[in-house]
Amino acid sequence: MAGNKLSIRDDPRFAQVLAGVGTKPWAEYCRQKLQKAVDTEANTVISFSSEMAIFVGHKGWQLLTDAKSKPFKSFRSFALTKLPYGLGCTEDQLSLLLREAQKSVEDRAVETKELPQPEIGKGKPGPGRGNKTGSHTTRFNDRGADYLTARIARDNPDILERMKAGEFKSVRQAALEAGIVHRRISIPTEPEAAARTLRKVFNPADLARLASLITAPQANE
Repeated sequence: MAGNKLSIRDDPRFAQVLAGVGTKPWAEYCRQKLQKAVDTEANTVISFSSEMAIFVGHKGWQLLTDAKSKPFKSFRSFALTKLPYGLGCTEDQLSLLLREAQKSVEDRAVETKELPQPEIGKGKPGPGRGNKTGSHTTRFNDRGADYLTARIARDNPDILERMKAGEFKSVRQAALEAGIVHRRISIPTEPEAAARTLRKVFNPADLARLASLITAPQANE
């Protein structure tokens, strides 16, 4: 029945993604991201996103507990603890993870690898809508700090030089400046509260455009 239909907000993972920095749901979400990074990269270079750097900077592991429900006292103990409580790292993986966490924005700008130019309309045959695979960009395995830096180096070399000069506090801040990523906000489901939130974010012209888009009839309706 329609009344029993679940929405994305009923998924507990939704609350984790939107959770504020410094909260337990946020720490749990970061743990999942770190576990995936360790599992995917094995003993090579463990990719470390800006979100994960914030996790380390805010000592997010202190909000998590081990199998005995005791909070982790250090990042090392958190990293070496077996899944699902910790990251299940080996000593070598922990060293790689710490090395990545200590990289500055300037370091990443200097060390960035070349990202191929996208070949519009030249994707190889594949599954899904249009039966075409994505470009090098869309097939990139990770969208963390290294990927963002590579995109900036390819598409916005002037911003890369500003990164090298230490102008940005994080790779994400530089990516926002470059227009590669966009600011996201959490919108309450109660209309009046949602309106108050939107007024804080959008200027009058954008609010008018948003209202027009919301009320416009959809082709599939």
